[in-house]
Amino acid sequence: MRSILIRVVGSALLLALPALPLHAQRALRFGGAVSHLSPRDAMPAGTGYTASVGWLANSTSETAAFLTRWVGTGLGTPNEDLTAFGVESRYFPVEASGVAPFITTGIGAYRYTTPGGLLTQPATEWGFTSLMGLGLGTTLGDHAWLGAEGRLRMDNGLRSTEYRLQGVYALGPVRAATSTPGSVAPFAVGVARLGHGPYTARSPYAGIRFRRDKGAHASIAVEAGAAGLTSDETGTAERATAWIVQPAAEYGWRTRWGRPFLEIGPQLLGFVGGPDDGMLVGIHTGGGADIHLSPALDLTLLTRVTWFQTGAGRHQFGLQLGTAVGVR
Repeated sequence: MRSILIRVVGSALLLALPALPLHAQRALRFGGAVSHLSPRDAMPAGTGYTASVGWLANSTSETAAFLTRWVGTGLGTPNEDLTAFGVESRYFPVEASGVAPFITTGIGAYRYTTPGGLLTQPATEWGFTSLMGLGLGTTLGDHAWLGAEGRLRMDNGLRSTEYRLQGVYALGPVRAATSTPGSVAPFAVGVARLGHGPYTARSPYAGIRFRRDKGAHASIAVEAGAAGLTSDETGTAERATAWIVQPAAEYGWRTRWGRPFLEIGPQLLGFVGGPDDGMLVGIHTGGGADIHLSPALDLTLLTRVTWFQTGAGRHQFGLQLGTAVGVR
């Protein structure tokens, strides 16, 4: 039930975000979050309640310390509940003002008790966590922030997916954006395999594209979404869902009808299922054009070549062709 509620509220947040106003954010950030843990290895699902305190160093980078109480799961240990703590870093590719995607990385630790045997006493040991998440958030005035996120976790060697909603109240100096507003646009991109990589697409790569202007020619952009893939890595078809984030530096030329541009950047892929379950990193490059449909609406044509290396060392090249339509 909690998992369904988190996903419904998160979906509603994503649909409402483009209509919300653009605000800056303040540096000292106090947060609370609720999470649902969905295991992909042998451990029970659970619910986490998190308190955090963070510092927004600039408009793109936040570091926070967190304390999480997990209920119903021992994170791969014999315990039913436990408390974890750690540090996480949140990066905003198109800055933290207004509607913005973000990427989270973090590490944590927790103590747990192993039961004793006939000749041994119970022992206290340490477990460790690593995580990477992809999310979407919005500022609510210059003091509040709300975000929804999916995280891939490794706890004591066991994998899980965490769905998380977080609210933040911020104080202190304002971290205003250094770029100007660009566009927010839903997109759909067809994916074709180039060469003999193990993955083929069974669904388009779809999500939301964000762009902000840094100057007359330069822009920063990021596409965040998901695609369904099938792998033949093990000799049998295995299905996987890939969360994909593609930040890019763009160079464009403004014309009366729009803005043709070139771009290059990294891509981050979070696989749920399949032989590469976990995180991979690659690159993408290409170009496109923003075409003005009206004073407030753009049609964007997207084309790029992508690359990443699988866990088995195979090279995966892809061709992406698609469109985005959104508000300027």
